[in-house]
Amino acid sequence: MRCRKARSYLSAFSNNELTGRKLALVRDHVATCAACRKEVQSLRSLAEATRQVPALRVSSDFNAVLLNRVARERFTETRTRAYFPKRAPLFGAPRLAMISSALVVVLALAGFGFKHSDSPAALAAGSGSYDVGSDSSYLTVQRQTQHPTPVSLTPGWSFAEQLAKARRLTRLSHDLTYGNGFSSAQLASVSRRSWVPTVWRTPNGTVYLQVVPRRRTYVMPARQVGEDQRVY
Repeated sequence: MRCRKARSYLSAFSNNELTGRKLALVRDHVATCAACRKEVQSLRSLAEATRQVPALRVSSDFNAVLLNRVARERFTETRTRAYFPKRAPLFGAPRLAMISSALVVVLALAGFGFKHSDSPAALAAGSGSYDVGSDSSYLTVQRQTQHPTPVSLTPGWSFAEQLAKARRLTRLSHDLTYGNGFSSAQLASVSRRSWVPTVWRTPNGTVYLQVVPRRRTYVMPARQVGEDQRVY
């Protein structure tokens, strides 16, 4: 047994309180260690001196009198009772902060709901002339008889007519490209391109038709354009 562990048993060893294996180990260690043996001698001499002191007799209420005196002295120093904790305030700083945060959140949600309310009751309250009971058209889908945006900006515009014109342009371009549409030897600079009709709709609903040619250009003999190939 080492000194550090043996010293934890020296007090019990000096009072003859150890038994069994621990007693044998501590006894062997004290026999070989001068420091622990000196410590045992000091403990035994202190215990012998304590037994020589006469025992004092106290009254049965000694503990109660002592505790009351300690409480009175502390109350005199701190002005508070030692055995009564200080009462916490009803509205402390943390509680006030929580209440304020909750009020701010409630007011923000109420303002957001009031601003974005689009119910018939809210509209009636805002305009003053809307009667929910007399008008229930908002409950059903209303059929729209007329498109809100014009289909074309040109009077008499026809999709079939524009498509026919695009086809005539495509046929004319094909004839010009392969030399089938001119009767003279005059050279004409034409484009070898197919005219492709393109239809698109603008965001406001207007429909447009555009004939888009291809990009490559060639020079070939020019001929007289026939009546059936004339573009109208």
